[in-house]
Amino acid sequence: MAKYSVMVIGLGKRGGHHVQHFNAHPDFEVTAVCDINEKQIDAVVQEHNLPDSVVRGTDAKSVAMEAKPDVLAFMTLPNIRKMFVELGAECGAKMIAFEKPVALTSEEGLEIKEIIEKSGLKAVLSYQHRYGTHYQAVKDIVDSGKIGEVTDIYANAMGWPAHMFTHMLHYSRWYAGNPKGEWVIANAAGKNKLSSPDHHLSPDYLAGIVNFENGVHGVYEVGAGQPDVKHVGKWFGKNRIGVKGTKGYAEAYTNGGYKAVTPEGVIEGEGAMDYHKDMPGYIQDIADDLNGVQPHPCNFENAWENFSIWQSMYRSALDGGQVSLPLTEGRNEVEEFRKTLRDTPVLPSFESDETKEQFGL
Repeated sequence: MAKYSVMVIGLGKRGGHHVQHFNAHPDFEVTAVCDINEKQIDAVVQEHNLPDSVVRGTDAKSVAMEAKPDVLAFMTLPNIRKMFVELGAECGAKMIAFEKPVALTSEEGLEIKEIIEKSGLKAVLSYQHRYGTHYQAVKDIVDSGKIGEVTDIYANAMGWPAHMFTHMLHYSRWYAGNPKGEWVIANAAGKNKLSSPDHHLSPDYLAGIVNFENGVHGVYEVGAGQPDVKHVGKWFGKNRIGVKGTKGYAEAYTNGGYKAVTPEGVIEGEGAMDYHKDMPGYIQDIADDLNGVQPHPCNFENAWENFSIWQSMYRSALDGGQVSLPLTEGRNEVEEFRKTLRDTPVLPSFESDETKEQFGL
């Protein structure tokens, strides 16, 4: 079987991971790379020993139209999603693969959804943490029935909402069987990250509740107000994803392993986020999807559910009260938050140098 050709746009750390791990898989070959920085292109070509035949350049459209890749993977900032989704459709790609979130506003998200559905593109998003052994261990415990019937899911993360909220929804929903949301209620605080230099624009803190269609209840806190995960040292790794059942509970911690409490006792183990360990499974699932084996677990339909719940929480924070799903109408929530959120600094749940730096305190 001929290999699927891959073009990678955005050659920073995450782009380099994609070049390395696509090329390491027998079903793929990176045939094109693009970045706005020529020196970064040269560095990636040299680091990964890419052949002279690889199409390269700083203009994504010209490179894509010359290379005609089967997979267009773009690891770019979230404020420039739509243009690369459109490019994937225009250059004839079979699949696009890109970083979360889908978009920063429901307005752009719905536009992206329409492009994908009309073009017939397959699409996957990078929720690669799920391939970590500690995340997988919690899923195995839940599926084994050791904590009984799932009743509640919950998650909290230190990174602000545009960075981490859909991550938390993705993994917790996975533990509960990927239910769809029925309604949400939420509130937000802090304007510092609405002008974030990395363009992950969002309030500094978002807390909310989700009622899922299967009766499972979800509770989420992301950003400065989230509770500390005391046994985890790495600031961005202080993330807890948990699931409660009728007989016990289980939790995964991004940089702190996992733990479950069951009628038989405590089960725990190590584990931490490691892109080089987590990427092979993500890439294998891309191959399986393209080869018709099974849909990718990070497919756009699943990612859209995460996105629509998150954006509906924004609506609740902006308008007050409960918000029903599904999400059907687009708005620019980022601009609305800029106009309506109080100017007072966010109140963190615990003091740290990283918290002060990240949230301008």
